Amino acid sequence: MSPEQVIGAKTIDFKTDLWSLGVVAFEALTGDKPFFAETVGALALKIHRDPIPVPSDANPALGPAVDAWFARACAREPAERYASAKDMAEALAVAVTGEYLAPGLRVDSVPTPREPGATRRRKPRPRWPRRSDRASTRARRPEPAWASSRARGCR
Repeated sequence: MSPEQVIGAKTIDFKTDLWSLGVVAFEALTGDKPFFAETVGALALKIHRDPIPVPSDANPALGPAVDAWFARACAREPAERYASAKDMAEALAVAVTGEYLAPGLRVDSVPTPREPGATRRRKPRPRWPRRSDRASTRARRPEPAWASSRARGCR
């Protein structure tokens, strides 16, 4: 839950999701949660008031570039966060690898399995039995021998 959600802000946008992605990245890179508390209320207070944790404190193998990335990704003010998920992903790639992306190589240049506007074709449904035919099919079925009144001894 992002800081603006904790305080119940009226306007919440996509930057809340970017904050959540920063939290997931912190956990993936360090193995620890950036904010932990026993109760939901205590967790909300930590998210809202405590200092932003530093990833290199939990994993010394991470450099200061990752610390700076996380500080911006999980900034308390939405305006201080990354402008888009693409910018955030590119900055993380640079922070982790230490190398800037070549001008022709961008995070969004990875081919997708299918075109963005394409839809999957569904298999055609079998046309039998149709709903209108179900009632007439049931009516035409012969009555089983065990269900007939003559088999039960009734007249």
